[in-house]
Amino acid sequence: MQIIIYQGGNVVRGVNVVKIESLDYKPKPIDENFAEDVDNYPVTGKHHDHEVRAEGKQRMDADGKPYPIKNGIHGTKVAVDWESCVADGACMDVCPVSLV
Repeated sequence: MQIIIYQGGNVVRGVNVVKIESLDYKPKPIDENFAEDVDNYPVTGKHHDHEVRAEGKQRMDADGKPYPIKNGIHGTKVAVDWESCVADGACMDVCPVSLV
């Protein structure tokens, strides 16, 4: 299944949806206080003018097992935790700044 993302009436991109049950890890919600928790989420770089936190740092999933990727959290006002993103589109309905 694929979610199509539109911007200004034009298709920007398609995103493949992943079933959580098919993953070999258990995603968890983004930490509400990640921006203040510099020990666990240090700023590790920038990407397209936004901060990246904890990129390259091993973090644990909801079961306490290591996530298989280390892409970190991108963004400040609106952030995406790439370790727990499953491309289900839930963020698109609640995005306060029409990012997606």
